[in-house]
Amino acid sequence: MHTIDRCFRLLKVSSRRRVIIILGIIGGLFLALNYVASNHEFTNKRFLPENKNQDKTILISHPRRYDFVTELTTPTITTNSEIGIISTITHYEDDRVNESSYKEMDKIINEYEPFRDQFVGFESVNSEINKNQNIFKNEMFSFSCETKSLRRAQKRNKNLVVYENFVISTLSMELECHQSITYTTHGDYRYLDNLIPLVDRWAGPVSIAIYSPGDDLKRTLKIISFLRDCNFQKIKQFVTFHLFFDVLYSESPVYGEQFQWLDSMYQKERWENCSIKPDPVKLRNENTFRMKHGLLYPVNVARNIARAAALTHFVLPSDIELYPSINLIRTFFEMHYEENKNNEKPVIMPARQVFVLPIFEIEKGVMPPQTKSELVHLLQIGEAIPFHYKICKECHLIPKFIEWNQMPLHPEKLQVFHTAKRKPPFQFWEPIYIGTKYDPQYDTRLSYEGLRDKMTQGYILCALDYKFLILDNAFLIHRPGVKKSMHEITKTVVRQDRLINLKIKVELFKRFGKQEGCTL
Repeated sequence: MHTIDRCFRLLKVSSRRRVIIILGIIGGLFLALNYVASNHEFTNKRFLPENKNQDKTILISHPRRYDFVTELTTPTITTNSEIGIISTITHYEDDRVNESSYKEMDKIINEYEPFRDQFVGFESVNSEINKNQNIFKNEMFSFSCETKSLRRAQKRNKNLVVYENFVISTLSMELECHQSITYTTHGDYRYLDNLIPLVDRWAGPVSIAIYSPGDDLKRTLKIISFLRDCNFQKIKQFVTFHLFFDVLYSESPVYGEQFQWLDSMYQKERWENCSIKPDPVKLRNENTFRMKHGLLYPVNVARNIARAAALTHFVLPSDIELYPSINLIRTFFEMHYEENKNNEKPVIMPARQVFVLPIFEIEKGVMPPQTKSELVHLLQIGEAIPFHYKICKECHLIPKFIEWNQMPLHPEKLQVFHTAKRKPPFQFWEPIYIGTKYDPQYDTRLSYEGLRDKMTQGYILCALDYKFLILDNAFLIHRPGVKKSMHEITKTVVRQDRLINLKIKVELFKRFGKQEGCTL
């Protein structure tokens, strides 16, 4: 300041002009710093928006419609000529524990023809696909919901980068929110063979989030290419793939170029020779990048990604190794049509209720049942049992199971068998159900290895007094093989248990109160 004052005196600058000059210099520095900060937002990998309420609105292009979409920050826009969709990059804040805490919680295909002959009765399934396609074209009944715009979106923060709708199914291009149910699921590349029997039985939209850190990304892209390019038309028709991984284990470039980078890698990793198929045993036993680096599987992050990206109002959040009984989409809508066929106005679906599918498992070598009559027969001869019956009976056994098993069989009809609550003696029940995208999310601080990853959501459903409507003629069947032993009690299990009991439970009690009968 002394030097500046001497300069002013030598130049004979008056005191008033000195003040004006100094204020001008300060203003210029402020504008320069603001410009640098605004550019830094899109080049710093670890940027998180401080003000989540600063909304910007942009116009998104879609093959069928134009919609205004609100994002947290102004996104960078890229185009993909192959699918005709403008892609957006969105910043968002993840509610997982911080990076250090997260680290601390320490036959893909047999020969295709034999595989599908073993797992699926193709005549009935193919005819079911045709029936379900009629639902996509003709409204059986109308209810209020909002169809969101279809777009590829990159979402990231200091922990994760998510490629939503990286590979889009052909069905999604014309799907409206009221026309079907989306099966939402997750996994890594070693489990993608399950999509073949799953899609053949489901015959509807599937949204899958795949965790693929480091070198696992290339393997993931190659297996996706195999499934889509090697005569698995139903995969291309029904399945939309979302990819996500930790930024720390990514070679991805800065904002604005990531979709081009990933699209380019996908082209390089294309499956070249469809006559050569992946060995399912070798694939399942591969030592993945995640395993080599001791990364925990963020199961609830995956669940939330797949569900949030679904285009339909109704969703079935489930595991990739659980195959649904056939006819489920059609009979589900027929059930609602019968209940509401006399309504002249669109139906407003009741909130806080979900439709439960009982879950079963079968011995290895047994063909998975497609209908309840086939399932009942396997239960009678001892080749099928309720899911995890030998290790955690109270986790999945539905209320009134004996009565459900003895219900008269109506192959082409679906109805609610019993309405239950997640309260004693079923306070540890972990049902899988058809719900909506607006049901409570899964707690993303919990990992698969730490166990109890769905219990916190179960507590919230109980605290909100959700009704669990158990369906009588629908079920899920696990990939053949009965689980007979519990998980080991590892340090990760102990740490996650501590996180639930000392932190998450306190948060839930503060938010919902200590609800009688609701258990974590």
